[in-house]
Amino acid sequence: MARIFLFLMLMFAAQAQSGDYDRLLLGVDGDLVTGHFSDCTGACKFECNFFFAGTRTAGAFEITAYVPGEQDAIRGTARHEGKTIHLRLESLPGGCWNVAPELKAAGTELLLDQKADWLQIRAVREKSQLRARPRGKKTFRIDRLQTVIVLKRQKEWLYIRKPGAEKTRGWLHESELYPLRTRR
Repeated sequence: MARIFLFLMLMFAAQAQSGDYDRLLLGVDGDLVTGHFSDCTGACKFECNFFFAGTRTAGAFEITAYVPGEQDAIRGTARHEGKTIHLRLESLPGGCWNVAPELKAAGTELLLDQKADWLQIRAVREKSQLRARPRGKKTFRIDRLQTVIVLKRQKEWLYIRKPGAEKTRGWLHESELYPLRTRR
């Protein structure tokens, strides 16, 4: 009985947690992980921003990092260890060489600041309107390339909120977001 309990504790502890990890927003939905990394230096004159998506393989997530609207895709890994995500990329998205060069070499460790129940982290494709319910009345405007947090899904409709704006919530059709890019 004690071994079963220990096994379950280890399995639970090994699961990646959605939330805010310093410079990273992370969404976990079963074996799918999505995220948005954002950092800057020099009064934000230089920026490093990218999204990623991936699937769990043997304790880590094999991810594909990308900048929405650009063709380049970069392979990498996201590994969960306790309250830390270790993020590493095979090469750097534009701007990241000046802000977070460690992402390529050894990778970077990001500490969990706040746990959350987020399914996905996505980017808005074109300027859109949030809706009070799927196919319902339009409520808030949301800008192109806005990062959004997916809280729940109803078929092709996603209930989202803007990071840092707890009250800016509503429904978007999945086609209004950039598609996820994962390894095949």
